[in-house]
Amino acid sequence: MNRTLKFALGAVLTFSALPLFAQDNFPDVPDNHWAYEAVKQLKDAGCLVGYPDGLYRGNRPMSRYEFAAAVAACYKKMMSMHGDLENQIKELEDMIKGGGDMAPLRDQLREMKAQLDGMKGWGKRIEDLEKLAKEFEKELASMGVDVKKLREDLDSLESRVAKLEKIKPAVDIHGTVDFLVLSSHATDNRFGITPGNRILGVGAGSYAGNRVGMSRDLEVLHEAAFKLSGTNEEGPQWEATIVSGNMLASNGPSSPLGQMSSSTFGSKFGANGGNAFGTGSSDFYINTAHVTFDSAMVGQGFKAKVGRMGHQVGSYLWKRTDSTTYYKNERWDNGDYYMDGAMLMFNFGPANLHVFGGVNSGIQTVNGVEINPIPFGTGLIDRTLGAQLVFPIGEMGSVNLAYLWHDSDTRIADANPLRVGAQPANRLNVFGGEVKLKFDNFSVNGAYSQSSLSENTSNALDDDNTAFDVSIGYDATNWGAKVGYREIENFFLAAGSWGRLGNQWNPTNIKGFGAMLHFKPAENFKIWGKGQFMEPKENTAGYRYVAYDKINSFMVGAEYQFGDNWGMMASYEDTRFDGNPGVQDDKMRWYTVGFNYGMGANTNLMLTYQFSDVDFAAGSGNNPNPGFGRLFRGGLFGTQLSVKF
Repeated sequence: MNRTLKFALGAVLTFSALPLFAQDNFPDVPDNHWAYEAVKQLKDAGCLVGYPDGLYRGNRPMSRYEFAAAVAACYKKMMSMHGDLENQIKELEDMIKGGGDMAPLRDQLREMKAQLDGMKGWGKRIEDLEKLAKEFEKELASMGVDVKKLREDLDSLESRVAKLEKIKPAVDIHGTVDFLVLSSHATDNRFGITPGNRILGVGAGSYAGNRVGMSRDLEVLHEAAFKLSGTNEEGPQWEATIVSGNMLASNGPSSPLGQMSSSTFGSKFGANGGNAFGTGSSDFYINTAHVTFDSAMVGQGFKAKVGRMGHQVGSYLWKRTDSTTYYKNERWDNGDYYMDGAMLMFNFGPANLHVFGGVNSGIQTVNGVEINPIPFGTGLIDRTLGAQLVFPIGEMGSVNLAYLWHDSDTRIADANPLRVGAQPANRLNVFGGEVKLKFDNFSVNGAYSQSSLSENTSNALDDDNTAFDVSIGYDATNWGAKVGYREIENFFLAAGSWGRLGNQWNPTNIKGFGAMLHFKPAENFKIWGKGQFMEPKENTAGYRYVAYDKINSFMVGAEYQFGDNWGMMASYEDTRFDGNPGVQDDKMRWYTVGFNYGMGANTNLMLTYQFSDVDFAAGSGNNPNPGFGRLFRGGLFGTQLSVKF
C-alpha cells in the first residue's frame, strides 16, 4: 500500500505544471518544510482541498478514499481545461467558416497554443492515471471518473488543434536591416589598402586625390532585405528576397577571371580592382525569387526550382569570392552565384543530381548595376549550364562531381590578358570534383578541376589549365592541425574561391604547401595560425609571379568570448613575394582587431579596425593602382549594426 501511494502521489504531482491561479498554502504547512512547494502546487491545482477547518494535517495518514479524491480533483481540473479549449476551438471554427478579419483568429490561436503547450506532456500522465484507476477502481467509480474517456477526449483535442495551428498568414515576411559606417585614414603621407584592394584615406570634393583622415573618408551605408515566402505546405513552395539600400554601384568588370567586379562598398562578388570606397545611390533589386515544385519521376525523388536562385558547386569549380572582413551578412557571405533559370534536382537513394541552367548577366538593380558579374575578358559570362552529382561514401564522407558550361557574348581576342593565343574564345568549360572524408579524428580532403576555352566548338586553350589540392587534418578536443599541398596552373580559369596570397585573390601559376594549427587553452579562448609556402609553378615569360622566387604568407590570430554576448578577435598577417635576384620584394602586412556584441536575440553590433603596411616593388604587378603610389600605410574602421526581424 505504501509503494502504491508513493507511486500515486508522484503521478498526481506531475499535474503541478497546470496553468492555474496560485492560492495561499495551508496555514499548518511551514514555508521552510521540505514538502512546502509540492503541497502548495497540489493545492493550487485543486487536487488538495484540506479539511473543513482549512488545515492540511500533514502528519495524519491519508486514506485510499482521500487520495482517490485528490486524483478525481485533478481529473476534474483537466476536464475543465479541456472544456475551455473545446469552446475556443468551436469559436475559431465559426470564425473560419464566416470569413472576415483574421487578426482575432491569430490572437486566439496564440492563446490556445500556449495552453496546448502546457498539455503536451499529458499522455504519460494520463497513462499513470489509468494505472491508478486500476488500483483505486472502486473508489474512483463511486466518484464517476472515467480516465479512459479523458484520454480519448484529449487525443481528439490534440488532432483538432493541430489542424487549426496550420492556419497561417498566406505570406511569411522576415529579413535584416544593416547599417554600416566605414571610416578610413592615410598615415605617414601614404594611402592605406585592404586585402580586398580597397584604397584607404582618399579625399573627395575639394580634397579629391589627397590623403585624408577618418572624418574626410567616411561612408554611411545601409541595406534592408525582406524575405517573403509562402506558408502553404501543400503544393509549390515559393520565396523571394527583395533588397533596398545604397551599397551597390558599378566599377566595371576586371580581369583576369576570378578578380570579380566590385560593389561600392567592397566586393560583394570578389576582390576590388584598386578603387576607393564610395557611397552608391539608393537602389533596389531582387536578390532571389523562385518557385520549387515537388513531383515524382521514374520512381525517384524529384524537385524543380524555377526563377532567380543562388547556387554554388565547389571552391575550384563555381563559388563566389567574399573579401569583406568588415561586413557580415548571409547574402554577401554565402558564396552563391545568382542566375535566372531553372534547376532540376533528382534523388537516387542517397545520391543527389542537380541539373541547372540560366542567365548570369543582366541581373541588375533598378539603377542598372550588375549584382552578379562573372568577368570574362572585357565582358561577362552571360549563361551557365551545369550538372552536379553528390554521393556519400558510406558514413565517411562524400564526393562532389560537376561539369559547367559557361557562355559569353563577348569574344576574347588574342590580345586579351587571358593569353588564349591565336584562337579567340567565347566559351569556358570547367569540370572536376571534390572529396571530403573523415575517419574518427582524421579528415582527408581532395579537389581536382580543369578548365578549357573555346570559340563555339573550336578549342582555344587546353593547356596549363588544371588545379588540384589535397590535405589531411586532425582534430582533438582542444587542438587541431592540417597540412596540404596544391598546384594551380597559369591558365586555370574557374570562377571559384580558393583563397588569396596577400592581396592576390584566386592566384594561379603557384605550387606549394600549406599548414594550419589551432589550440583552445580554454573553452572560450582560441589561438590559431596558418601559413602558405608557394613558388611559381612555371617560370615562363608572361606567366604570373615569374618575377618571384617564392611567396610566403603567414597569419596568426586569437579569439576570446567574454560571455554570451561579448567577443573579440585579433590577427596579424604577413605576406612576402620574394623577388628574384636584383628584384625588390613585395611586402604586405595587415593588423586586425574586432569586437562583437550581441545586443539581443535579433540585434548585433560589430566593430573592426584594420591597419595596413604594404610595400609594392616599383612596377610590381601586384599593385592594383600604381597611381596611388607603391607604399601604402593606413587604416579602416568599420561599425556594423544588424537587426533581424
